[in-house]
Amino acid sequence: MLKLDPYSESILFQCGRCRRVGELFTEMIEDEGSFYCWNCLGEIRQAGRRARKDQEGLEYAAH
Repeated sequence: MLKLDPYSESILFQCGRCRRVGELFTEMIEDEGSFYCWNCLGEIRQAGRRARKDQEGLEYAAH
């Protein structure tokens, strides 16, 4: 989501998760068409890794 700050010369982006506003690449990152602050992106990726690890454990237990 784009947000323009009338007092800034740059375009600012809003995190789709925590709503923090910042500049792209220094404070925000685009991931699959959505914008996240670095903190939220790290949490999302960590949760994804945990979910994959749990799924692998379930598949191993099933065999």
